[in-house]
Amino acid sequence: MSTSIKQEPGSPESRKRPADAQNLESSARKHPKTCYTDVITVLAGQEEVPFIVHKTNLCQDSSFFKSACSEEAIETIRIPAVEAKTFEIYVQWIYRRDIKPAGAKQPPPADPTAMRSEWIQELFKLYLAGEYLLDDALNNCIIDELAMRTERWAGGKLCLGAIHTNYIWANTKPGCKIRLLVLDSFATSTPAAECASVPYAEAQHPGEFFYDLTTRLMMQLEDPYHSFRPAIDRRCVYHSHNGMDSKAAANGCKKQNEVLRAQAVARWPK
Repeated sequence: MSTSIKQEPGSPESRKRPADAQNLESSARKHPKTCYTDVITVLAGQEEVPFIVHKTNLCQDSSFFKSACSEEAIETIRIPAVEAKTFEIYVQWIYRRDIKPAGAKQPPPADPTAMRSEWIQELFKLYLAGEYLLDDALNNCIIDELAMRTERWAGGKLCLGAIHTNYIWANTKPGCKIRLLVLDSFATSTPAAECASVPYAEAQHPGEFFYDLTTRLMMQLEDPYHSFRPAIDRRCVYHSHNGMDSKAAANGCKKQNEVLRAQAVARWPK
């Protein structure tokens, strides 16, 4: 599959953007002016599916692509660790600041839990792609999406299962921010007794996840007044602010809380 993207200045598509895309873009750095002649081919996944993209957009937030494109006369970049489907969403991100998974465009299945689970798995894959491409802006935006979901859905649950915990714990390192968010989602929505029950053990979560979850539950017991729920108000805990002043980063997150909370009111189904 070959993807060629061109934004025409002043075209109806460029002027008319979804409201949620506008809000996501407001929290990110303004796009540089696109140079339409300066393009590069990215070969995604083991199948090396080609995507033709503009360097200015590709290098805006990704330190990986900034470094790769700094080499003279480079025409092709290979990223075998990022699936083509995931990189397609990433291309949508660098042009429109929208990270809606492709599956969200399809008619929802009869089981809404399955629908949410699929969306979240796509976001997890995109988060790992952001780590690989060194794109903190993308990953912080994904954290915001997950914060909106936990704020909207009953009990703050992310509809996570063994498929999610196995994927995250197999592909991330201890201390990763997405691990912390997953742990807090379980710790605040599942009673400790249930976590130690036979059905939980039979769900085949990874052993390291159980150890980390037990540690998190103990922290809750020791500090019951501290909020461990991954809601909008405390999403900055799960953000990456590499190279930014911590106070300035926290203030920037707080300014976006009101916008995110307004989006959470009606965006996601109960």
